[in-house]
Amino acid sequence: MRLKAGTRGSKLALIQTDLVIGMLRNVAPGTSVETNIIKTAGDRDQATPINELGGDGAFEKELDAAVLNGDVDFAVHSLKDVPTQLAEDLVIAAVPKRAHPNDVLVSRTSAWLEELADGAVVGTGSVLRESELRRSRRGLIINPIRGNIDTRLSKLDSGEYDAIVLAEAALARMGLQHRIAQVLPIDAFVPAAGQGAMAVVCRADNAELLRELGKLDDRQSRVEVSAERTVMSLLGGDCRAPIGVIGRTSLGTLSLSCVVFSTTGAAILRSVSGGSDAYEELARSLSRAMISDGAVLFVREWQQAKGQPQMVQ
Repeated sequence: MRLKAGTRGSKLALIQTDLVIGMLRNVAPGTSVETNIIKTAGDRDQATPINELGGDGAFEKELDAAVLNGDVDFAVHSLKDVPTQLAEDLVIAAVPKRAHPNDVLVSRTSAWLEELADGAVVGTGSVLRESELRRSRRGLIINPIRGNIDTRLSKLDSGEYDAIVLAEAALARMGLQHRIAQVLPIDAFVPAAGQGAMAVVCRADNAELLRELGKLDDRQSRVEVSAERTVMSLLGGDCRAPIGVIGRTSLGTLSLSCVVFSTTGAAILRSVSGGSDAYEELARSLSRAMISDGAVLFVREWQQAKGQPQMVQ
């Protein structure tokens, strides 16, 4: 097969695309894959906070449009960037084995979160991470940060920030694990849905490619992220609302947890567990409990405020 893969141009995106291409060549020897770099809205605008760029898809829409138009055969995404509703003619053909989903703290002095001085400046581009930081450690200054991993680390090293919060998987794939000061506990920093996983998207009518890409799918990872994305969808969540949801499977059991924050910092946290084969019903059960507790009202607060935090220190 001769194929074209669509990807963003960041170092992390290219590494992830190369990982997928390597996997594909292993299961389909002789496959030739050309990489096409496509700029997305999130790449072109490096100043506007992600939650103000018009909802989900800031790093995804142009890539998927290229798949739909036939400019590329498939696209490789960080799964947390992929909206829960894809274009009608597209499918997530593969979710390769997921990396660690945790958030991590990277600090100039290698200090842990609790060791940072009052008034320390912490950077994040996520309203979820901001909400979790404010809940976990009062007295910090939480400032927005944009740019790719290297840009964010450069801003940290220059003294613009005392610490930043990133995804462990991103640093690991880039060989930057040595920059991690602290792996943040999932129970306190519930990650975004799909964090640590990659998504390979192609056209639903490309049966031959679907068959080959399907060989890259990891069942455990697919179950976890499918449950997480179902919760996000049922809560009506997008990047403007701080929703964290994580699924973890072990010995046939799926544990699923979700947290939603209000604009004032109040939080709703719920968990369920059961057989991993029933992941859709578990996700629906958790969503019903969250909705009963008022989670959708929290989501609407953020969407009506256009993602602008109003939380007290």
